[in-house]
This record gives sequence, structure tokens and C-alpha cells, in this order.
Amino acid sequence: MKTKTLIFLISLLYITLAKAQYGIEPTAVAGADQNLTDNDGNGSESAFLDGSSSLDADGTIVSYLWTEGTNQLSTSDTVTLDFTVGTHTVVLTVEDNDGLTGVDTVIITVNAVTNTINIQNNNLISIYPNPFNNYINIENNNVKIIELSIIDINGKVILQSKNCNKLNTEKLRAGIYFCKIKTSNTIIVNKLIKQ
Repeated sequence: MKTKTLIFLISLLYITLAKAQYGIEPTAVAGADQNLTDNDGNGSESAFLDGSSSLDADGTIVSYLWTEGTNQLSTSDTVTLDFTVGTHTVVLTVEDNDGLTGVDTVIITVNAVTNTINIQNNNLISIYPNPFNNYINIENNNVKIIELSIIDINGKVILQSKNCNKLNTEKLRAGIYFCKIKTSNTIIVNKLIKQ
């Protein structure tokens, strides 16, 4: 009986010394996943990342690192960043005063604008044909178009023009696009389909 107790105490002492020598890894807390919508149709949306709830049981956290893939995003515990339309896996790595690290991830999803304005029924601007092939025609009926952008489903601007009546779309692949038109007093977005 004394031998078992002695072995238990020695094992407990060994574990305690090992933890004291090597430390306990910190716990990274990247926060809840976020599902956002690109309401203004500009192809991106801001997300607030908060790693301030991360903790270290046997010391202090000395550094924070937010990354997406190989890209370093920030070294702050909290930060607001813009993310393009799509799904982003953001990794928070925290390091403690013992040089140990903890990792957590947060998924940021930015959805394309869904409340599009159908400008086909607007008497001021017409875009045709839709679906389209090699050209899009724009009739602006005395409305000054400041900028016209063709945006893919991932939020990337594919084509841009300042003031045109016909836009060459031959190089676009078949698929869904958004036509964003800036006028002097409004932004109009319409869904287009290339055949």
C-alpha cells in the first residue's frame, strides 16, 4: 500500500514539474463564425475580429496573429477588416510568455447583395439583352452614368467603364454577373446572365 502511494506521489510530482518546466498552452478564442451580406454591392464587407477572450492558465498572452492562408492580416487582439464576397477561413494564433501557442479559427462568409433593383423596368436606364452574349447595350435616357462595373459572383470587378452605350463582354465566361451602375444620385445593381 505504501509503495502504491509513493508511486502515485512521485507521478504527481513529475507531472507538476513537467507542467512547470514546459508550461500549459494558451487557449486561442477567435470568436463565433460570421455570416455577412455585402449590402452596398461594392464586393466586400467589414468584419470585427475579437481574440481578446483568449487566455493563458499559467501566464500571459504576449502576441496575437490573424492570418488567412499565408497572408498576415493583423497582430492586434481586436481588429476590423474588409473581406470580399465569399468564404474566408481566418486563423488566430496566440503565443504566451513561455513561447507556447494556441490556435483557433473563425469562418467569415460574405454574401453578395441579394436585394437587387431590376432596372429593366426603370424608364431612366435600360440594359439589354439579358441573358447576353458578346455585348451589353446601355440606354441611359438623359441620366449621367458616372461608372458602370461588371462584377462576378465572387465580388470581383471584371469590367469597368466610365460612360458607354455598348460594353464588349466577349471575354467573360458563361455565368451570373452583377451590373453595378453609379449615377450622380444613386447606385443601381442588376443581375445579368452570360450564355
